Amino acid sequence: MEKNLAPLIKKKLESSLGLKNIEVINNSHFHQHHVSSPKSGNSHFQLIIKKKLESSLGLKNIEVINNSHFHQHHVSSPKSGNSHFKLIIKKNEMQDLNRIQIHRKIYNQLQEELKQFIHSIEIQIIE
Repeated sequence: MEKNLAPLIKKKLESSLGLKNIEVINNSHFHQHHVSSPKSGNSHFQLIIKKKLESSLGLKNIEVINNSHFHQHHVSSPKSGNSHFKLIIKKNEMQDLNRIQIHRKIYNQLQEELKQFIHSIEIQIIE
């Protein structure tokens, strides 16, 4: 059984960032029916994102996963099949930057793609 981490996350955010009256919701139950691995193969859009971040930020080990199929039934989803992406980046590739700076750099580099086809980006920075 999965542990509900929402209270722990709420406490951490309130104490570390000085936030008050925030609500953290555990919505992992929405994705229990989904297969954890993405559809096989890389879409054209995944390759665009990967190549752009590799060339502009010098990343060598970035993984781009198309998670659009998880969101196809959401009202706000463009339902294009190429709108929701997860990026997995190793922290050591951008070691001089903190997590917020990494997010800003990525969003800055993908401005055009955000206008054209990206609806949502999830960025996971692993140690």
